[in-house]
Amino acid sequence: MAYMSNQTINLSNSKKPLTSCKQANILLDRSSSTPISAQLAHRLRQMIRDEFEDGQRFYTEQDLSSNLDVSRSTIQRIMRDLTHEGLLTRRAGRGSFVRKVKRNVGKLVLFLPNVKGGFSAHVMQAASIYASQQEWSYHHVFTDFQTNLSEEVSRIGSDDRVLLVSQPKILLGQLLDLLEAKDTPTVAVDLFLPGRPQLAVSVDNVAGMKLAVKKLVSMGHKRILLFNAEPDLFETVSIRSRLEGFCQAAAEYGVDLCGEGIVDAHTEPYGNPFERACQHAGQVFDLSPAPTAVVCTSDPAAWGLLHEAANRGVAVPEQMSVVAFGDDYPSSFQNPPLTVVAQPVDDMIKVAIERLQKMTGFSHEFEYITLLPKWIERESTAKPKMTEKLTHIIP
Repeated sequence: MAYMSNQTINLSNSKKPLTSCKQANILLDRSSSTPISAQLAHRLRQMIRDEFEDGQRFYTEQDLSSNLDVSRSTIQRIMRDLTHEGLLTRRAGRGSFVRKVKRNVGKLVLFLPNVKGGFSAHVMQAASIYASQQEWSYHHVFTDFQTNLSEEVSRIGSDDRVLLVSQPKILLGQLLDLLEAKDTPTVAVDLFLPGRPQLAVSVDNVAGMKLAVKKLVSMGHKRILLFNAEPDLFETVSIRSRLEGFCQAAAEYGVDLCGEGIVDAHTEPYGNPFERACQHAGQVFDLSPAPTAVVCTSDPAAWGLLHEAANRGVAVPEQMSVVAFGDDYPSSFQNPPLTVVAQPVDDMIKVAIERLQKMTGFSHEFEYITLLPKWIERESTAKPKMTEKLTHIIP
């Protein structure tokens, strides 16, 4: 029985799992950015925890592979991982059996900004999967300037661990103070606060911008612009690092910076960067001479730029190439699909949780772990036209 995206195999009425996964409730989303192997491993861990008894026989590799349409090698790797984690025991000639060890390990608490965005959604999905691997429960808190942080932190237990994701500078400082006072194991993700002890994990923003400029220069682009619609270009650490990387690469490759080299349409914290980008993208097209390529500090900035390009009848990439930093899910469905410098979100969360698992309290030393991004070329970039000037076709 082939397993299709966004379909479920019939759920058995029995409270106990049946001998074949064909009758189990296993949902795999093949359109998701989360690998099928990670989705399946997460679901099997849930089933072991909630639907199997200690010592009960587990599904066979053949059963999982044939009924879920997943390769045998992938199933074997997942089964090995579950065995190494102590969730299964393998008995020669008999198969795999569930092994349950009761532990009081607390929960993983995520503090996320109260904004709509693909990055936060991706982080939440990855965090729930990796927390399940550690047998932690999972909870998230959306924050803004009205959030009572003291009250939220007071609910954190002695066995809990915390991820602080993309918090504004003021709130990040307050949260670090509160969590340090409780000696709670804490890792900041995407942002860090200079000048104070903390453990932080992020993409290498400088390397990502250098990669984008290098790729565009290799295509033949010389007039390249940076477009920002995220909060406060010069105060937000990650965005400032992207600016630094862009400027360093522009100097290294002799890029002709259009105007001042930057159009900064920054929004306020918790604002809508897409709307802000739409309002200010016209400044990009009004430059003379116009850029042949634009690097955007985020996906929403690039979406706004594409929106304005369509309004003005500017063809992307024929008349202007566009690159986004991030790779939020909708970017692959833009018109045209966006070329991106992709943040390794799954790896960032995995590293953060691995560090949390080893921590016994709040880190009193500064450690900043950066992971390299990846270039994903889609349809919004191409070699520039050497004879046609974009300014001639803009009304």
